[in-house]
Parts: sequence; C-alpha cells; structure tokens
Amino acid sequence: MTIWQFSDQLDSAWLRDRLYRLCNGLLEQATYAKALPNTILSCRPQVDFELLQDFEECLVVNKALVKNLNAVKDFISDVSVLGASLCFCNQGRIAAVDSRITLWGLQNNIILDASAEIDQRYKYAPNITVDIQPKIISNFKSILHVSNFNTIQSSIENTLDFSRKICKAIRERKTEVDKTLIVVHKSREEDIVACLEHEGFTDIGIGDNFQDQDIAVAHFGNLIGKNHWKDFN
Repeated sequence: MTIWQFSDQLDSAWLRDRLYRLCNGLLEQATYAKALPNTILSCRPQVDFELLQDFEECLVVNKALVKNLNAVKDFISDVSVLGASLCFCNQGRIAAVDSRITLWGLQNNIILDASAEIDQRYKYAPNITVDIQPKIISNFKSILHVSNFNTIQSSIENTLDFSRKICKAIRERKTEVDKTLIVVHKSREEDIVACLEHEGFTDIGIGDNFQDQDIAVAHFGNLIGKNHWKDFN
C-alpha cells in the first residue's frame, strides 16, 4: 500500500501533513528512482526519527481519527526499517532488508543464483562473498533469428494464429540436421504440438516423454536440472 493510500486512513489534515513530512525523504528517493526505470539504486533515505516517535504518539492519542490504526502502525514500522537500512530503489519502489531478521544458515553456505552479479542485496549483505563463475557455454557459433513481437501472455492471447505462425516459421527454417527445442508457457504446450503436427511434424518429443526425436516441446519450469535436450543445437 502506498503512502498516499495510507493518508486516506487519517481523518485529520494535521496528521496527514505530518505523515507527508515524515515520508518526504522516501518520496524524494522514489521519485528520483522512477526517472531511471532500468537502474537499481542503493540509498539511505532520510527519516526524522524524532518526528517518527512523535507521530506514533499522536496516532495513539488521536486514534479516533484513524480508520485502521493497526495498518497505519505497521506502515510506520516499515518506515522505521527503511530509515535505518540500506535501501534499493527501482521504478518508484523502495525495498530494504530488515536488519532485525536473522537468516538461518550453516557455517559455510553456497547459494547458486544466476542473478547474483546484478542483485545488489548480495553485494551489501554481511558475510556473503559473490564468486562470479566464468562462462562455460559459448554461443559464438549460434545464429539468432529475432522476431519483433511482444511475447507477454496478454499479447499472445490477442494475436490471431500465434501458435500456427510460430510453427510455420519453424518449418521454414528447420533443416534435416537440426535438433529443435521449442520452449513455451505450459498453457500453450498442447496448442504448439497440434500446430507442429499440422505443419507435418509427426514425431515430436513432448516434455519428459522425449525419446531422442529431432524436434521437442517443453514448457518453462520443466527444464531445470534435466539433460534431455543436451544434444540440441
């Protein structure tokens, strides 16, 4: 819930004004980060903790003017955490790791995370060392065919014959020596298989039922930790 929505919980212009003053540093950081949509910024928003304490006391005294006291208290607690922590801003949102939370772990933990190099939480987390591994797969001989199309689910649903057009393009480009893997959303798997069959593909490996066919269909989430398709080019 945003600061503006929480202001609607207060039936007092005086309380709303103090809430805005209290959150001014957070709003400034969020506004600044919103102008840089492709950047994650680390920052320490300025929060006046004397004003924070005063505001909490005012809430209790004027609780009759607060529609949902517990929700506003929880929000103020979050403001306290943000003001005392290293924060990360992206697209107008601010997040932080609550220093009061202690993560359980062994003496020597190994976390496998492909995004660790760009996730600043690892960079600033205590007792964590990011060990960047060298590339083990080279794609320098690959040829990429890029289609100018938005593949989010809503765009696909609003596009007529999407699956048929994709399968037709595969038929046009596939050669006899190609082993082709098609990865789709789970909800479109059957549709893609039907369209491939319409294009003349009769032997299709589907999901875990893959039997070394030269064309296979799998869905996102069913590829991790499997080597069924390791020989595909």
